[in-house]
Amino acid sequence: AIQLTSDDKNRLIDTCSEELFHFKLLCTDTTYPPDYAEKILELVTEKNMHFSHDANYFDKERDEVLHIAWSHVKVEDEREEALILSEGIDLTQRIKAEEKLSWLAYHDTLTGLSNRVAFQEKMEQVVDENHDVLILQININRFKAINDLYGQAEGDAVLCITAEHIKKMIRINDSVYRLAADEFAVILYRIDKEVIDTLAQKYANSLKIDYAL
Repeated sequence: AIQLTSDDKNRLIDTCSEELFHFKLLCTDTTYPPDYAEKILELVTEKNMHFSHDANYFDKERDEVLHIAWSHVKVEDEREEALILSEGIDLTQRIKAEEKLSWLAYHDTLTGLSNRVAFQEKMEQVVDENHDVLILQININRFKAINDLYGQAEGDAVLCITAEHIKKMIRINDSVYRLAADEFAVILYRIDKEVIDTLAQKYANSLKIDYAL
C-alpha cells in the first residue's frame, strides 16, 4: 500500500499499487505529466532512479481536490526485492493559504471588489496596450455622516449594497474597483464619446438607492 503523508506525518489516503500505475485516471489537473507511465517504466528498468511531479487527487471522503507533490524512487525491501516507493506530500493547505494571500493583495475584503492595487495595475495595462477606456469615479454622498450617525456596521452595509448595484450594471469586459472608503471606480471599454454624458447620468440615476437605516 502507498501512504500519502503531510508535513505533520498524519495519514491522509491509502491507495493500492494498482491505482498508482493508473494515477492518470484519478488526476483532475492538466499539470499531470503526459510521460508518467514512461517515467515509471524507467524506474522499473533502472534507466532512472527518481521521478517527481505535482498533480491533483480527488479525495472522495472529504469531497475535495488535494494538491499532491509526488516522489517515486526504486528501492529494495528486506528480502532484497525491487519495488517502487511513492510518497505524496499534501500541499493543499499551503496552496490554499498562498491563494488567499494573493486574493487579499488585490481585493477589498468588505465588498469583494478589486482594490486600488488592482486598479493601478489595470491602468498600467490599459496604457501599455493603448486601449480606449472610460473611467467613472463614484462616491457616496454624505457617507461620513452615515457612519457618524448610524455606525460603521450600517456604513459597511451601504458600501456592500452600492458595490452589488455597480457590479450588476457593468458589462462582462468592464471592471469595478473600490479605491477608498466610499470611492469606487469603473473601467468601461469601447465607449463612444457621444454617449459618455448619458452613460454617466445612467449610473448616477441607477445608484439612487433607497436604504432603510
